[in-house]
Amino acid sequence: MRWPLVLLGLLLGSPSFLSSQSVADPALLLGLTPQALYEELGAPSEVYPVPVDGSRWQVAHYYSNHLTVYWSSNHVWQVRLDRRYAAGFLGLTMGQPRDRAIALLGAPAASNAAGSVPAWDSWALTFRAFPRQIRLVFENGLLVDASFYRSDL
Repeated sequence: MRWPLVLLGLLLGSPSFLSSQSVADPALLLGLTPQALYEELGAPSEVYPVPVDGSRWQVAHYYSNHLTVYWSSNHVWQVRLDRRYAAGFLGLTMGQPRDRAIALLGAPAASNAAGSVPAWDSWALTFRAFPRQIRLVFENGLLVDASFYRSDL
């Protein structure tokens, strides 16, 4: 029954309380403007700068469900899910083995060198106004991090 959660969300003053707790497909956040993202997820828990290189910084928004959004030209260009992200995505959840990702997504388009730590694989996602990819990071063969990103930036 969702009514108690809806009422709690209204009491907490967040009209997007339910959507901020789980994102059905994080890849769909790519390309959103700040207004569209805030309508979808609400305000972030934290906003902080991330160094791009020696002279440039970018803004990151961290949400309490362990999802971080990175911006480029006022559009979401990357969505990162860290090891604490509890919701499922693309049929996966954190802690699942690499073999499960390959069974669901097929052979990776790219991987880092065998024996590299941490190990990662990436796959192209369906084109949606721009090319998109997902990179999955594995420690000891288990999924610990996922990044959805626009591969044209």
